[in-house]
Amino acid sequence: AAFSAAPCMTVCVCWFAVNGPAEPVVAFVGEDVILPAFLTPTMSAEGLEVRWFTSDFTSPVIFYRDNILRNEKQMNSYKGRTDLFLTELNLGNVSLKIRSVCLSDFGTYKCFVASKQQEGDVHISFIVVGQCQTPLISVSADEDGHPQLECTADGWSPEPVTSMSKMILKRNSEDYPVVSSSIPIKESFTVFSCLIRSSRPKPDWESKLHIGEYLQFVPFIANILITQLCFTHSEYGTKLGSILRWKIFYLWHLCKRTTSFNLRKYIQFLIPGKVLGLKSDVTFDPETANSWLIVSEDSKEVRIGDRRQRVTDNPKRFDLCPCVLAKEGFTSGRHYWEVEVGEKTAWTLGVARELVNRKRWIILSRYRGYWTVWLRNKNKYGALNDVPLPLRVKLQTVGVFLAYDEGQVSFYNAQSRTHLYTFTDSFTGTLYPYFNLCNNNSGKNTAPLVIQSTNQRRGCLLCRSQDSLPLSYYSLYHRHFSLKMQPF
Repeated sequence: AAFSAAPCMTVCVCWFAVNGPAEPVVAFVGEDVILPAFLTPTMSAEGLEVRWFTSDFTSPVIFYRDNILRNEKQMNSYKGRTDLFLTELNLGNVSLKIRSVCLSDFGTYKCFVASKQQEGDVHISFIVVGQCQTPLISVSADEDGHPQLECTADGWSPEPVTSMSKMILKRNSEDYPVVSSSIPIKESFTVFSCLIRSSRPKPDWESKLHIGEYLQFVPFIANILITQLCFTHSEYGTKLGSILRWKIFYLWHLCKRTTSFNLRKYIQFLIPGKVLGLKSDVTFDPETANSWLIVSEDSKEVRIGDRRQRVTDNPKRFDLCPCVLAKEGFTSGRHYWEVEVGEKTAWTLGVARELVNRKRWIILSRYRGYWTVWLRNKNKYGALNDVPLPLRVKLQTVGVFLAYDEGQVSFYNAQSRTHLYTFTDSFTGTLYPYFNLCNNNSGKNTAPLVIQSTNQRRGCLLCRSQDSLPLSYYSLYHRHFSLKMQPF
């Protein structure tokens, strides 16, 4: 009997979805707030696991399972301040209530709901607005002794928009933003306004100051600029854009490519593992292979056999699904490998945590330690268990790029050099390359998975030709222009 008698249930049928608002939820400090989340279609959540968390899955904001709240590992800052609507769980209401909102509650909340067969989640942005004070205007002097007006406002969150031209942002003892700005006094005006506006729909605060005739000799300075506090994103975007432009120009110069190019297109076009020469020597680990799988002597090829193999049982081996891990595990750094999928009609590739459960059916989820892309039914591609990937060309070779320290796993069509999908997460422990051959589909899915060798010639990925670049070019590029890739 072939392995088709034991199909691999790695992609579950979605029996429910978790829905929440697309727009951020906004509340003032001290208020109570509800982060709404519901199951669709409407069904009872009483027998399900309901977990709300922020950045750490294991440290929940609130946790419900087996019909009771289990808050032994609840984050200390939320103890006594959070509730679920327990009497409405049977209606699919899994909303979270937070009492006495604090400024530190600001962030993205994840509502994770799971049954034994399926799971789903929704991400909800929560913005906390501080109790803002009316701006104060005072007269001071600049470094050259010229009179100026200074406008200061305390306790604003999030950072506001102001009508003043230059802005300084500090923090007070309670970690609230303190915004101050100054402007030279205009020659022809006697009334000055400092308008500070919340970035959320609440009233604006405005202060006015009347200046006497004795100050009207101050030289005229034009153009009061309206600026918004976007320092973090603006500065980062400018620096990143500058770095990318210089790097792409450098590669373009090496390749002598004269055609114009689009920045985003070329960033997706690059396969960073190849550009930086990071191709890892990855091999299949027979000790982890399901008993239906046959691993070649060089550990570079794996296929589904016609019968179970005589193998020793051990905790590392996958029992139910035709899966295998690589021998090589990674706890830091950047690593790239390529897998030939050929004519297979179904497969799953990616990375998995060392501690994944290998004795049960697999549910593909980053919360369970999997970051994967897959093929089903010859032409249906996706990521995890619910993200479709609309591809027009059948994949023959898949490139996997792990940037452990940056928290990213990216997938590429290694033949056309195009980007498929990128996961961004926070990694802990050892990650292993993960391979699932799926069932043989009555003999239609018997083709092997093959890990490409590391001795392939590397070519310049921005050139049409496959001529290899001198090693010194890669060394120079790696030394001076290493890039932390970000998803678009």
